[in-house]
Formats: sequence, C-alpha cells, structure tokens
Amino acid sequence: MKLKRKALSILVTLSFLVCMLVPMAAPAGAATGYSVLSAPNVDDGKTTALGTVFAQVTAGGLETGDTMTFRLPGDFVWAEAGTDDTRMSDWSGQILPNGDTLYGEAGGNHILIPEVYSGDANGLAGDENMLEVTMISDEEVKVEVTGEPARGDDCYFYIYPKNVFVADGFDGAIEMIFDAPGASGFADGSVTVGYVSGGEVTISVSSVDSFSDRDSVTFRITEDTAGAFEDESESLKLRLPSGFVWGNSYNSLQTIWGDKDLEEELKDGALEIDEDELIFNLAKFEGTDEATSIELKIDIVVDDETDAKTGDIIAKVSGKSDITPSELTVGVYGTYDATIEVDGDVPTIYAGMLEQVIADIVIKESVSDSIIENRTLTLELPENARWGAMDDDSDSGLSIDLVSFPGTDGKTAKFEFSGSSNDAAELVLSEMEVVLEPGVTGDLVVKVGGTAGLSGELTVAEIINPVTAEAASVPEVRIGSVNEAGEITIVEGEAGVIKKDKWVTLDLPAGVRFANKPKVEVIEGDINVDEGSVKTGKDGDQDDNQVLFYVDGDSSEASKIKVSNINYVVDRTVPEGDIKLSIKGDAVVEVNDRDEVDDYYTFEDNVVKVDGIKAFSLDSDHKVFPRTSSAAKVSNAKVVTPADSTYKSNAVFVIGDTNYTVNGVQMTADVAPYLKNDRTYLPVRYVATALGVADANIMWNEAEQSVVIIKGDRVVKLVIGSSTMMINGVPFTMDVAPEIVDPGRTMLPLRWVAQALGADVQWDAATQTVTIDTL
Repeated sequence: MKLKRKALSILVTLSFLVCMLVPMAAPAGAATGYSVLSAPNVDDGKTTALGTVFAQVTAGGLETGDTMTFRLPGDFVWAEAGTDDTRMSDWSGQILPNGDTLYGEAGGNHILIPEVYSGDANGLAGDENMLEVTMISDEEVKVEVTGEPARGDDCYFYIYPKNVFVADGFDGAIEMIFDAPGASGFADGSVTVGYVSGGEVTISVSSVDSFSDRDSVTFRITEDTAGAFEDESESLKLRLPSGFVWGNSYNSLQTIWGDKDLEEELKDGALEIDEDELIFNLAKFEGTDEATSIELKIDIVVDDETDAKTGDIIAKVSGKSDITPSELTVGVYGTYDATIEVDGDVPTIYAGMLEQVIADIVIKESVSDSIIENRTLTLELPENARWGAMDDDSDSGLSIDLVSFPGTDGKTAKFEFSGSSNDAAELVLSEMEVVLEPGVTGDLVVKVGGTAGLSGELTVAEIINPVTAEAASVPEVRIGSVNEAGEITIVEGEAGVIKKDKWVTLDLPAGVRFANKPKVEVIEGDINVDEGSVKTGKDGDQDDNQVLFYVDGDSSEASKIKVSNINYVVDRTVPEGDIKLSIKGDAVVEVNDRDEVDDYYTFEDNVVKVDGIKAFSLDSDHKVFPRTSSAAKVSNAKVVTPADSTYKSNAVFVIGDTNYTVNGVQMTADVAPYLKNDRTYLPVRYVATALGVADANIMWNEAEQSVVIIKGDRVVKLVIGSSTMMINGVPFTMDVAPEIVDPGRTMLPLRWVAQALGADVQWDAATQTVTIDTL
C-alpha cells in the first residue's frame, strides 16, 4: 500500500514538472506591431491627409475570424473622396495590376496589402476577400479576417488616412487607437498620425549684412501647416526701427515649396509697404491648401541718419498669425570706418631669435567700401626688431598685399589695399614673423600708419630672453689676485630654445679673465652638453676672457645647466662693483649666426629680401644686430678693493703639465712649462698671475718685441731674444733669453723674472715642480 502511494506521488510530481517546462501558447497578437511613417502638422476644421500607418503580424498569428478596430478622435470623419466630411462607405477589396490588394478608395482612405514586402511573401496577399472592412462610426473602422492567411508567412498591411476631416477646435496630437478581442491575432495599440497646433509661421533672414546707405535682405517665411497664415488684414507685419524704411517695392518673391496661391496673392497687392512697415494683408485670401514656404527679397534704406543707430537693425515681428520670432536682426548699420586690432592674447617670443611669430592683426570695415582702393597701411617695428615673414589676405572683394619696405631698414612694412568690398570686409594678417635683437625684452609694439585712415599702436607680442642666468652667490673679489666667483645656472625659457650643434659662450667684461676652466653640467632636463668641450677663449686682445662649451643635442623639456668652479683674475682697470657675466653664442643668439640668417632670409648680394621684396641691407658677415650679442647677463662677483700690498700668493707649476694651482685653486694654461738650458720657461701671463700682477700691468710692445711687467714699485722689461733684463731702468744680464713659441706665446725665464719682482722660487727635481711664493 505504501509503495503504490509513493509511485503515485512521483507521477504527480513528474506531471507538474512537465507542465512547467513546456511553454504555454501566447496570444498571437503579442507579435503585432504598429508604426507611423510620418506625422504631419495639420489644421483643424479641414479635410486633410494624416500619417500612414504600417502594421506587421508574425507568421501564423492571424486566423479566419480575427478582428480589430482602429479609430480617430471624436468628431473626426473618415471622409469619402472629394467630400469634406461625408462618411465613406465603400471599403470593398480589389487586386491591383501589380498584385497588391486595396480596400477602400484609391484616391482617398484605404488599406493596402502589398503582395511582397522587402522580398518576403505576404500572408494576407492574393485574395480580395481576405479582409472585410466596415465603418462602425464616423471615426472608427472595423477589420475582420474572412479569408485564410498563409500560416508560413508574416502578414503586412498599410493604413492610408488620405481624406480625414479634422474636428474643428481640436488641438494637439492625433492618435489612431487599435482595439482587438483577447483571442484575436491582432493586438491593441496606438500611434500618433498627426498634430494640430493651430498653425505657426516662422520667419528668418538668410544673412545679416553690414551697410551704410542701403542694402537688400532676404526673408524665408514658412508655414508648418496648411492655412497657418490667418486671413486677416495684418496677417504678418514687419516694422523697422527709427531711421530706416523699406524699399518702395520688393526685389523678388517666390515659392520655395507648397501652395503658389500665397505668392500670387501677395504679388496681386496683398504685400503692402508703408515706409517702416511691411504687411501681409490676407483678408481676402482663403488660405493655403498645403504648408507653404516663400522667399522675399527687399531693400532696407537709411531714411534719417540722425535717428538711425549704428549696430544691429532689429525689426519687430507681429500680426494675427502665430509667428515666431517676435523680433529679427535684419542688418547691421554703420558709417564708413575701419579698425585695426590684435586678435586674442599676444604670444611670448624670444629675443635674439629668428622666426618669431607675432599675434594676428585684424582689419575690420564697419560697412562695405569703408577702405578705399589703393590706400595704404604701414606697420613699423621698434629699433630692436626686423620683419621676417609677411602675410596678405582678401575678403568680400577687398584685398591687402605687401608692396614695399620704406626706409630699407626692415622695420617698416607697407601694404596696399585693392578692390572694393561688397560687404563689410575682415582682413587678417596672420602668422607674421619678426627677428629680434638679443637682450631687449618687454612688449613688442607696432606703430600703425598709412593713408587708409588706420592709426595707433598695437602690442603684438611679449619679448623675453631665451635663457636666464642665476648666480648662487656674489662673493667679493680683489684686484690683482685669483678670486672665487659664484656658481651660475643657465635656465631655458622653453624646451629646445638652446640650439643644438652650436656653442654657448660665457663672456667677461674687459679686465676680467677666467683663471681656470670651470665645470659645466646639466642638472635638469635632457639637453645634451659636451662637458669635454669646455675651453677658455680670447675676446679681442684679451686672453681667457671667455669660456665656451658645445651643445650636442637640444632638449625636449626645458633644461638647466650649472657652471661651477669659477675663478676670476681682475686687473686694476676694473672699477668697483658687480662683475656681469654675459651668456652669448650661436646656441642662444641666432640673429648673428650667419648660417642661420642665410638659411632664414633670401639675399640679393647683401640685401635681405622678404616675400621677394628688398627689405634691408646687412654687412658682409650677415649679422642682423651686430651691436649686441648677449642673450642674458648675471652678476656672480663684486669688485670691492684692490689687492693690498701685503697680499701673498703661492703658485705651483709642473714641467710638461698645463694644469697649475694658485693658492690651492687649480687652473689651466694653454702652454705647459718646459725646461731649456736648465731654466724653467712659462708664458708671461701665467707668470704674472702667479706673482699677483694684474693684466693691465703686463704690456707688450710689438714693434720692440718687448714685454714690461709692473708690480708695486718695480718695473721689469725683457726683450725677445735678449739676455738683458731692465729693472727700474737698470740693466741686468741673464744666462738665458725670452722667446716666443706656438701658439704665439711669449715665454719668460721664470726664476729671473720672479726674483726681479721679489718672489721666491723653489725647484723640486724629483717631481719636476716649481713653487713660487710672493714675499
């Protein structure tokens, strides 16, 4: 007994699970879809076409006897073709020559069953008795399937409400509502087949032009529904502000689309012009049969200049029709005038550099023909700038072109205007370039002149130095001795501003020289400096007045270069105060680099040509600003007092080694000491440094081939090739003579000169070292 009950329980459970797993059949109507192809704006109280509705039912969804209804809002009428509001009665079916089936009136309301839809067979096609269509009321239609739909094909049909009376006073969306019994293959639903808004007119202007006396304006006036223009004496009115009137008649009037009866009505006198008012008098017009758009072109005339205000001309829009907008800019009025200005923010550009782009310069006419043909514009740069690249432009028939560089100094560019504008022109001189003097910073101001009536000053850029230099300290230094100076850091203004494959020069003022080669290193960024290239150089007649280093590669991020281990020797000609170190060289100053200048400009002999026009002349070395060469300056030492008489120094030289020390500071000579006839020879300048003699107290006489050294109360004179040395005019005989060696250095016998100047000399044969101590 228990086994039977358990088996029965299992069977009941399995049956329940089977019922859950097998899907239940859903109503076929769930696969029906309705969509509208368009939803036009229409007017109420009239018979019109509404939007076409498309319906689709999936294969097998419809069977014989399935029904549905579709209806429009109350008081709408599915009207018989050719009537306004007579309910249609004939919805019989017919097969058309193309195989489609039509129910209703071909020229009016109907249902269309296409034989094929998108290449697929239609389950409702091929039988004119497939559907029975009947009217239930003025606004509602019933459809019943009376044939046998093909179960393997989807079913498609269109509803065309071509002749529907829209209830008077109706406003808003027109909904077509579908109702079907629960067992029907059709589904419920609704779609919007049109809108009634009472009709709206929009008005716009094709372009807003500037003028001074008279100009034409083109209006586009459009209905959103048929009959949107009210049949009133002031259906639309446009009124101009004081000082302006409409032209005596329109220039043109045409229909863009829609009912041409509106155009004919306006041309027959409905378009009225009364000075500052333009009126559509449509009191006798019965309205358009379809939404219509027209284009009207008419002149605006300045009637009274004392009343007419410059600027936008705004017309007031009104009328009995529903019109938008309520006001409209129809033109811009201005007197004959033109302005010149800079467009936007001014750029930052670099002193000492070529190819520096300034701000765009904009020339604007207030109205057409403000600038007269053949008039000129001049743009004059200050003394620290020259033109590099120019521009021209044209707009609305007016052009501006470069014609010359008056004065042939490259500072003033002359332009000429040609043609005449048919609308207020805007000319832009863009991407023009200047070349700038090194070391001069601040605003770059262009002076405006010429015969076109444009004048004033324009700030077109801000000039800064490509590099800046900072000193870690400014120590005090004494004349006639070796002094430590402050470290300096050279900072790029932006990445790449220090040029690769070029030299940077650190230049000292006259009377100051480097006692040794400093250390140069990159401490920030990725600029590539050849640290092994560091060397001292000669500025004019003064040895070791410069230090140079080579830039192998430019930076992709702004970099910093530190120069350290700087020592100066200052002679008695240097006044008290700061010692300013100048940052120079082709790496930081392009305008005096002949290769760069020749690459940037074109030349005819030594005359620079800009845009093919002779601009200014250069010397044969092609330096644009030969008078200046410093990109930046920095004070890293300060002269306070001369070296006192008790100052003592210690100098150590090694035979054959260009490195030596003074008071423990390592320095470098360009000629090494050597031995000759058991005597040590040194270059005269390094002897003087070792003995504390200032540069100004070492005097070379080329004609006599002699050198005079002054220290304190002693004057020592030696002659090349002579063994006689004069001390305060008294001759002394040496066992050796001074001589000259490459590269043109005067070599003196160290011991004789040192002792003549009161110094003590010690020789260490084991280390080949000479030590000099001043007494």
